Amino acid sequence: MFHRFERYEACQIAFMKKRRTAFLIAVISSFLILTGCARDTTGEVEDRPSPAKAAESISNAVGAALSASDKLPDGFPKQIPVPRDAQMLASMKHEDSMTVSFDVNKSFEETLKIYKEYFKSAGYQMESETLIEDSFVGAGTLDGNTLTVMISMTTDDSNLSSVSLTYQLKK
Repeated sequence: MFHRFERYEACQIAFMKKRRTAFLIAVISSFLILTGCARDTTGEVEDRPSPAKAAESISNAVGAALSASDKLPDGFPKQIPVPRDAQMLASMKHEDSMTVSFDVNKSFEETLKIYKEYFKSAGYQMESETLIEDSFVGAGTLDGNTLTVMISMTTDDSNLSSVSLTYQLKK
């Protein structure tokens, strides 16, 4: 009986490490997307940041992730949907961006529908959308602010979706 508990505890620790790693990957990916895909007011693509600037952004993102909270950051737009049954994993605010990561007890399709409908109803101009199996990454702009939504199924439970929302204020 004692060995079952040890095995259960080891599985729980491994699961939490996977969640933490997935969150860090989501945060770093969001910052890379936001810093690498900026557009100026003429619609022309700007040069990508220098390697030193990109490394600084990643370093700042990791530092901010280490000081993350499990509540919505101050100033996170209330109109962006976060389901009531969301199980907050982490959130952070760094300079002019905010990232929220949570699990929700909804299927991938239900969760995707929430955010696609929100992008459309709020009037976001979609910059990119990628859908591969049970993973979605979409980014849209509204009034110069960018919302990036990442949704994935991280377990075999078809009614549990992991969501990461990054809101970038216009510079």
